Amino acid sequence: MAESFNADFYVTCATVIPVLFVSLAVQAQSYEDSLRRGERMPRLRRWLLLNGAYLYVVFGGIGELVALLALFERSDALVWRVTVLIATLLLLSAVITGPFYGYLRTVRHVVRRSGPGEGKVSGG
Repeated sequence: MAESFNADFYVTCATVIPVLFVSLAVQAQSYEDSLRRGERMPRLRRWLLLNGAYLYVVFGGIGELVALLALFERSDALVWRVTVLIATLLLLSAVITGPFYGYLRTVRHVVRRSGPGEGKVSGG
């Protein structure tokens, strides 16, 4: 399979995964706050939050390792591609989640503080 090996996918993911890890590190304070608030959450929700954070890191590491291994071996397998894709998408969702919830909190706060008709966008 080496003659048809397309390295672009693995090179891209091997480059993007560390960037996503750095983005998560920059957002670490907001994730720590979420995990601390998790102490007051129901047990199942707290368990999902803690294990979700753990899985982001584990799958990101596995995805990076598999991408580098595929590049080193110059070979490809469906399970490797799927693993790297899932790891990249999981990290991307983790990076997007923080700003998205921040946006939702801001919009809720602005709408609550605005008077009647002030929070609405006029058409036309």
